[in-house]
Amino acid sequence: MLRKSKWFIYSLIIILINVALGHFLPPSSIMFSPIVICVITVFVMEMKINTCVKTFLIGFLISLQDIGVKLFAGGTSDSQGLAWIHLMLLIGVASSGMYLLYYMFYKENSNLKVKLISLLILGSVLLLHLRCFFYLGLEVK
Repeated sequence: MLRKSKWFIYSLIIILINVALGHFLPPSSIMFSPIVICVITVFVMEMKINTCVKTFLIGFLISLQDIGVKLFAGGTSDSQGLAWIHLMLLIGVASSGMYLLYYMFYKENSNLKVKLISLLILGSVLLLHLRCFFYLGLEVK
């Protein structure tokens, strides 16, 4: 069991390091977000579990990374700072999505239905996250 979950634990450690770094050096965690999201995706795709579970975990970890950055990266932000955070999130999700598509269609031996359901799960998790936490950390004046 530990062998399956070690990549998940490594991903959580990377998220915690990035959020802590952003607390003490505020713009750094925002700038490192695309890199952290890509590393999380690579780590989770190395796990030996179902593809649908992998994509759910990727969406969950990306959401956790975004919540951590919004809450602890230098305190509250204005709308320009929030747009910058969302831009970095979009860059990370786009590059992560490209790797995810490559991995699912060229390295994994699952049928097309499972691959499409996995992509639908990832999109749903990320859309639900943005729907619930879009304005998290925004200072209202």
